[in-house]
Amino acid sequence: MFITVEIAGKQHRFLFDTGAPVQITPDLAAELKSASIKRTPIVDATGRKDSLNVVNLAEIKLGNTTFNNIPSLITGSDVYTCWHIDGVLGSNILRKSIVRIDPVKQLIIITDNAKKLSLNKKDAARLVTDPIQSYPYILVGTADVFFFMIGFDSGESSLFVPAEKDMVTAEKYKTFTTISTGYGTGARSLFGLQKSDSTRRILFPAMKIGQHILTNFTGETNKSNMTRMGTRLLDYGGVTLDFIHQQFYFDTKADTIHIEKNSWPIKSSVSGNHFVVGTVWQALKGQVDPGDQILAVDELNTETIDLCQLVNRKTGILDGKQSVTLTIRDSKGNVKKIMMKKE
Repeated sequence: MFITVEIAGKQHRFLFDTGAPVQITPDLAAELKSASIKRTPIVDATGRKDSLNVVNLAEIKLGNTTFNNIPSLITGSDVYTCWHIDGVLGSNILRKSIVRIDPVKQLIIITDNAKKLSLNKKDAARLVTDPIQSYPYILVGTADVFFFMIGFDSGESSLFVPAEKDMVTAEKYKTFTTISTGYGTGARSLFGLQKSDSTRRILFPAMKIGQHILTNFTGETNKSNMTRMGTRLLDYGGVTLDFIHQQFYFDTKADTIHIEKNSWPIKSSVSGNHFVVGTVWQALKGQVDPGDQILAVDELNTETIDLCQLVNRKTGILDGKQSVTLTIRDSKGNVKKIMMKKE
């Protein structure tokens, strides 16, 4: 989700990411002659830790709205280079705003006046923000049995990314089942590819946002410090984040939404310049390993695919398929074909 902002009289392409603070690239920081205020420790969405320089941006313009004196991280990422962006518009700039994301009109509306938006109390859930970044958390329920906070992350493309630490608590209430277990990596965030680790695919029979119920709610756990919901939610309706009045609105006509979700027994990734097996689930355990190179998917040659080609594809390599044949090269150089199908 990308937007155009104006800084120092020039337009720049930014990622709109409620799961991150405002960021600018080193190139833009040099152009603006931004002096570092301090260096601060950061944990990215995969749990990786590092520290980054913080600068103060005098102003950022969004349409006719101007934001002044915004703390901003200086970040460089391979993915940002692929997307040709100069920075990230994050949640710390939105703490006094109401943000409407309309997937039908493909609009992001930012205002401080709720009367300018058509909001229905029936669609509302409680929204809480952290005191530092104003990261937005939504109060969701599991069939009125267990309630917990899920971060809404517009920089995350999937529907649901449960943090393992949160699921330990939810498991006590028997609100979900474990469908499969796996090992590997696949998720990528600010500091690169997630470290390989154990994971599990879990299913909540029902998840409640306001008065709306989503059934067959699945996700793959990781070791990050927060559970997140991403922009795939926009496939089912628009959302409004009211940072001022602490409300989250999920605008959909259906009271109950059934999520069709079949999953592959591997999750692919890019390591270096290679398209590889990221996570291996139970169905293919022992047949392939994390890090094995994927040379082809059916007749599509993927031997030379790189990170930018992958993240900039309009459709995923496996989209629209129910079964595929993979040509795999393992760590010893052996080449073999593996047939897999959605589970």
